[in-house]
Amino acid sequence: MTARIHRRFLATAERVAPPLKAALIRVGRIGPPEPRRRSLACFLARAVVGQQLSTIAARSIWARVEAAARASGCGIPGFFAARHARRLRACGLSRAKVRTLIAIREAHEAGRLSARRLRRMSHAERSAVLRTIHGIGQWTADMAGIFYF
Repeated sequence: MTARIHRRFLATAERVAPPLKAALIRVGRIGPPEPRRRSLACFLARAVVGQQLSTIAARSIWARVEAAARASGCGIPGFFAARHARRLRACGLSRAKVRTLIAIREAHEAGRLSARRLRRMSHAERSAVLRTIHGIGQWTADMAGIFYF
């Protein structure tokens, strides 16, 4: 958001609800999230971990996964390996989700998750590629198309 728009929000909030203005000042100017801060593998992993969970539960489990990865000296997606399956399960992940995370790491290491290459594809082509990864379905491929690409 531009500084001009933020000032307009503050002026409007002051007229409508002064506590809202105070909250807007505390939060500061906001903007859209940076979709490419994470690798595609990390984006997909985060999407899989959060599926069929409340936002709070998903954040909690993902925080445990990140902490376990750091503790092991591995990054994400490197931590997603069979040798870490027990630790991933201890974070609160189902066997199916662990299997999918391992498949994401394998696809990443095989070069099948090149964001540069996938970005040049149509949504349908990209979805077809992503769906070849065990546990990645149409919904996850669509989320990647909308929020990552």
